[in-house]
Amino acid sequence: MKAMKRIIAMLLALTMALSMVACGSTGEQESGKPSDSNPSTSTPAEAETPADSGEPQYGGNLTVYFQEFYNDYDPSVADMRNYCLWFEPLFTVKWDMENAADVLTSEYMTMDWMDGQIAESYTFENMDLTITIRDDVYFQDKEPYNGRQLTAEDVKWSYDRLLGTGSGYDTPYVCDNNWASLLNMVESIEVTGEFEVVFHFNTDSELALNTFITQQVNIGGHEWDELTAEQKADWHYAAGTGPWILEEYVPDSHMKFVKNENYYDYDERYPENKLPYLDSITCQIISDSTQAQTQFMTGNLDILGWGGNILTSTEVELLESSMKEGSFVRYDYASAPVGVGLKQTVPALSDIRVRKALQMAIDPEEIYSGYLGYTDKELNIPGMFALNTQFSSVDSWSQELKDVYYTYDPEGAKALLAEAGYADGFEFEVVIFGALDADLFTLASQQLKRVGVTMNVSVVASPPEMQQTGFDHANQKSIFVSAGASRLQMIQAWYASDGKENSLANNDPEFDAMIEAFNNATSMEEQEKIGKEMDQYFAEQFWILQLGGAEIVSTFVSGRVGGYSGERLWKNWNSNQILARVWVTDGK
Repeated sequence: MKAMKRIIAMLLALTMALSMVACGSTGEQESGKPSDSNPSTSTPAEAETPADSGEPQYGGNLTVYFQEFYNDYDPSVADMRNYCLWFEPLFTVKWDMENAADVLTSEYMTMDWMDGQIAESYTFENMDLTITIRDDVYFQDKEPYNGRQLTAEDVKWSYDRLLGTGSGYDTPYVCDNNWASLLNMVESIEVTGEFEVVFHFNTDSELALNTFITQQVNIGGHEWDELTAEQKADWHYAAGTGPWILEEYVPDSHMKFVKNENYYDYDERYPENKLPYLDSITCQIISDSTQAQTQFMTGNLDILGWGGNILTSTEVELLESSMKEGSFVRYDYASAPVGVGLKQTVPALSDIRVRKALQMAIDPEEIYSGYLGYTDKELNIPGMFALNTQFSSVDSWSQELKDVYYTYDPEGAKALLAEAGYADGFEFEVVIFGALDADLFTLASQQLKRVGVTMNVSVVASPPEMQQTGFDHANQKSIFVSAGASRLQMIQAWYASDGKENSLANNDPEFDAMIEAFNNATSMEEQEKIGKEMDQYFAEQFWILQLGGAEIVSTFVSGRVGGYSGERLWKNWNSNQILARVWVTDGK
């Protein structure tokens, strides 16, 4: 049994009460302290107490844990390609908000929290969104843009390409995101000045404006179209207007970024300070959790964090007991349950009775309290949306539906399996990647075995390798998937019939219609109603086998890092901007 060390923490309270508050997580932090248990078997880092955040410093390198590179450098990429530190959108977070760090623990943002990045100002009237862009933004001085100034034509090209509304595009560019659906409020785009562009909407809805501002489209330029397919796949041509320039890439190892010396932006907290502070950033892939722990403890890794937990509870305890006080800060976030996306091309898994039976055969308390050690945490299981979005329907679930997720019922599971024609059970395959907790999947497979179902779990090295198995619908192996998403963008990619990351082989016209209705809602009230209906429908379909309650995810940050307040670095759209605003206290 694994027991997670109890955290004595200070809650980072979300104090904003906005009309669309829908944060995906809550952050807690504690400074590293020694413990009497688990003496170190490794050499701990000799880091100093974190510097006063009011004393920014220039120079030095930051090395951060990374998990996957997709070798995709196209401006069409969305936030799932969060190594694309060279790109920027029109809008970003209001960094000068008093509680910006609290907001940035969320994956779900609203326009109330957004401000201009490339955009300097905007007006919205008579269904026209007029945006004035900054006149001091220049592309990075490398191919294909060679340092030229960004203009309104580049904004028009970037959106026209994704939406099929001009600039040589009469159909949307095919990419991972269905941008035409996400930005369906845009009818056409017009340049009305060198630094002014007008988006003509088909609605005057505030909800449509909110959606537009919060959908982070990267701004590129027409030169990208002039590259060959080979050049577009070459990291040397990765370029944008952002604070970081990709200087070196070794596949399956690391990406190194250097500061953009011609970057235009300043730190809102210290308005006289030009960004970025660091000289360079290294995104380092480490596939083994013990190696990641060792690299952090010895000072070779400055930030150890991802969307899920990287370290086992035993590794966390060793890290915390071995490192000196003040040598690191730990941030904890409420996340989502680990799960298995049940691939519906498997005959048994295509039967809703079977999927429901599998969920009834999982003992969430044994996992949550016994295995994960959350003896002082409430068991919370989400539907499709994160529990603290306004779209969560969990509070209105029937007792019968709640019991399927919250109550261990092996006898009921056996009865449902028999009803579906699987009284003797069946066998299916699941693939996960190395950084996930294989022991948790083993425990789940043992629980399923009690009702006669065999879940064979295999491990591959990387998330892309696992995902390719999921995307291949001729391959009947299921993969790791998590419930409790925060944005429709994810849901559309994962569960829509034409979703680019539909690893469930899901084909449900009723659910597709719900997505379309959600996208076309004309008011926040209407969208919330549809979102709750989608959330409950998702829960009733049992597409994901949830393994216990919402996980507590931890990020560990070296004491040499200044200017960082717990933002969820790789789970947020603005990782390039966050990294532009941090510094190291030793200049190394």
